[in-house]
Amino acid sequence: MTQGRKLKNKLKSFTVATKPPDNHGNNDTNTACSQSVTSKLVRLRAEQARAEKNRQRLRDKATDDDAHFASPPLLLAPWESSVKQTPTLHNTVAGPPPPLSWTPKTKEVATQRRRRSESGDLPSLCSMCVRQIAYHIDTKYAAYPAYLTKQFLSLPISIKQKVLQNTCLTNRLLKLFGDTPYSDLCLENASISMSRLVQAFWKIRCAERKDNVKQLRDDWEEDTDSDDEGEPDTYTFDLEYQEEDECSYHLQYVLNVLAGNVDLSKRYILFTPLSMTLVSLNISFIRPFLPSTSIAYLISTTLPNLLSLSSAGCFTATEGPRALSIISRGLRRLRFWDIGYHEWIKADLFCEWSPESVINWRKDLKDLQVLHLHYSGRDHSV
Repeated sequence: MTQGRKLKNKLKSFTVATKPPDNHGNNDTNTACSQSVTSKLVRLRAEQARAEKNRQRLRDKATDDDAHFASPPLLLAPWESSVKQTPTLHNTVAGPPPPLSWTPKTKEVATQRRRRSESGDLPSLCSMCVRQIAYHIDTKYAAYPAYLTKQFLSLPISIKQKVLQNTCLTNRLLKLFGDTPYSDLCLENASISMSRLVQAFWKIRCAERKDNVKQLRDDWEEDTDSDDEGEPDTYTFDLEYQEEDECSYHLQYVLNVLAGNVDLSKRYILFTPLSMTLVSLNISFIRPFLPSTSIAYLISTTLPNLLSLSSAGCFTATEGPRALSIISRGLRRLRFWDIGYHEWIKADLFCEWSPESVINWRKDLKDLQVLHLHYSGRDHSV
């Protein structure tokens, strides 16, 4: 009995030493929690090890494929990056995907740059060639006039028009651009004289005078029929059958330029081949100033079918108002008219109820859609 009691006491003391109770006596709960946490850690470590093995296996496979197959060199566009991008599959790691703000956007940026380059930020090949041609004409025409003249004559009309817009036109270069049926003639900022301008684009011929009424009637009928045959608009100068007026007085200067000394006993016909093709004319800022009244009569009588006229900064204060009146009466089909950069212009010149008005809006310029008056008037007040 004594030995049995001793064994029981030893067993109780051993049990108490191996399982110390807590303050609340939750021995079984602590054991279960510790075991569950341990098992979860073990599973996470196993998953991490398996993910690393899979990643290493994919890298090894990609290395073997590159070793067996040599790809050609990559040709990149100027807007694309030369940095080799590794596939996204090889860079994936265990865990949730990264935020969108962390994702590289090199491909999208390259696409946007390409769209900007295609939208017109870069000059076209045609514009670069035109500028190069204009540069050679400006800088080398004095040294190689015959060669450049021969090469320039072979250019199409559309290219000549663009070259003319990019050339600092002078009296010497003006003869290069003559005898061409332009539809858009830009002489802006040109340094040319009135005489050289007339010689380049206008012509004159001497016509026989009709002595009797029957011949005059036949001539009038021929002129009427010729309107439908595509012949240029003309101005007839004949002082024996016409009274000398303001128009004939100012155009007599043009006739003297083309024919030398005009014989007043003869009949002359003034015309320009451009009247059949020209729809837009730009004479803005030509220096020295052209005779305002003479150029106004010349344009209105020989180019009545103009649709666009740019005459900014080219009329003098003394003759400017009269030139505006002449053009408004002669160019009935005009749709666009730029007369900006004239300090002498006043608002009363365009108000029909003003005594200073120079345009009859009820009769003239009925098709006009745009009238530019930028920087006109004193202190740009118009």
